[in-house]
Amino acid sequence: MERTSEQLCALKVSLDRYARQWMGQAFLDDWMDWPKGNTCAHDGHTFLWLVLPFMNWERDEPNDYYRAYVNPRHVLGASVEGYPEDVPEDEVVGRIAGYATHFGSRNNACYIRYPTLGLYWAHEGKHRVAFMCAHEQPAIAAWVRDASYPQPERIVVIAPTDERDEWVALLDGRYLQVLRRPRVTAQILNAYGVKTVRWKEVTGLPDEQRVRQAIYACRLHRAPNSMAEWDRTLDLEDVRQQQQNETACVERTIHELAPLRLVWRRYFAAVAVCLAAGLVLSAIDVDWVKQIGWMLLGGASGLTVGLTLLRLRGPRYAALDSIRQ
Repeated sequence: MERTSEQLCALKVSLDRYARQWMGQAFLDDWMDWPKGNTCAHDGHTFLWLVLPFMNWERDEPNDYYRAYVNPRHVLGASVEGYPEDVPEDEVVGRIAGYATHFGSRNNACYIRYPTLGLYWAHEGKHRVAFMCAHEQPAIAAWVRDASYPQPERIVVIAPTDERDEWVALLDGRYLQVLRRPRVTAQILNAYGVKTVRWKEVTGLPDEQRVRQAIYACRLHRAPNSMAEWDRTLDLEDVRQQQQNETACVERTIHELAPLRLVWRRYFAAVAVCLAAGLVLSAIDVDWVKQIGWMLLGGASGLTVGLTLLRLRGPRYAALDSIRQ
């Protein structure tokens, strides 16, 4: 986990160098799935939120910040004020001494730490991360606040049955999030102790295609409108409930077989013919003709009432097979 966190932070430092380049910034915004575009390196929090599911899921008790010497190689910073080589040579020693020893206020250096992941993201003091890494310094003096992350046994990464579909992460067997950078995420979570499985290997899940339909309906495969965890989460209990409602047996009349519709003109034409012929024949004073007339009148009445009495039982929603002509 330590090695994975260090390499993830090194990747972030490398990606920051694409910022403010004509093609590099566009590439960086695409990789970050940032629809509005950006003009500099992306924040470490945004970067981690992209590759780490359920990042802000745990509700931590309010805790105080404490002072700590933080290894810059485990911090996700952002080179928003230039690069390490932009610092004048005669200022390097002074900056290293200041960053390594001076805590100041939380406006100077403030890092959020995930203890179980061995990983930090910089809320303040972003640009000094790359600077201290470039000069191979062991620590930054910073204010730190701890944040919780779900234990690995609560999470499972699910690879799609069809390779063209999205990878997902499942928490507590109920809450699902789409992995927008699945290979990077899998590297992190596998090092953390999370297992990667296939859909059929997890018991109790709804039908995979039904879940994927819900994902696309909620647009969870795209960037959410906010960074709230619920905006990128699908509750499988809702899918199960919907599936139960759809498969529940109900009774319907022939009028309710949407999208099919009864061809009324032909049906009532038959009723009208039977009724008219029955009235005419029943008025003739010949026994066998009158009997036929009464039979036709009975048939017309039966056809009229039959639509109401005929009831069909089946699931609430059922797909209709295609009809070959």
